[in-house]
Amino acid sequence: MDFRYFDRFNPKWWQMWRYQIKHLTNEDNHRLTQLRFNCYLAYVSSSRISSEAFNKKQKEIISLYEDMRGELRPWLGRTAEERHVSEYAQFREDWKRVTGFDPEDKEAMAVWENEVLGGMDAKATKGQAEMEAAQAQLAASLQIMENIQRKRAAQSARPPRRGKL
Repeated sequence: MDFRYFDRFNPKWWQMWRYQIKHLTNEDNHRLTQLRFNCYLAYVSSSRISSEAFNKKQKEIISLYEDMRGELRPWLGRTAEERHVSEYAQFREDWKRVTGFDPEDKEAMAVWENEVLGGMDAKATKGQAEMEAAQAQLAASLQIMENIQRKRAAQSARPPRRGKL
């Protein structure tokens, strides 16, 4: 990337930067896909592999692929342990941002669980009351329709009215 003409306030520069990053990401994705294909091709080409060895090798190949992906994208973590630590750290940050407390805080977690479960009970009760109200309204509508049908049937059974001449 050429940073000689960098201007953080120039939208065109940022647009070019995004295009270049997208292109580099696409190249990495292509390399990753090709590596994965080569791994699986080598894996399935062996006819003398048992099912136990197959399952073991499958885990090894997936682990190897993740390590290769980590080499091409170091921000994801180069090893499985680094990826686990970074994923957990990201989860904790997201949890704190959404809920406002650390997931390791047992007291806050208990309060939060009580609020969530209490809210669910209140929503269930409210939903049940709404359902009963809708059923009552439907029953009333059906009763009105029945009454209208009876009146029409009674009117059609009467002899026609004759006016005075």
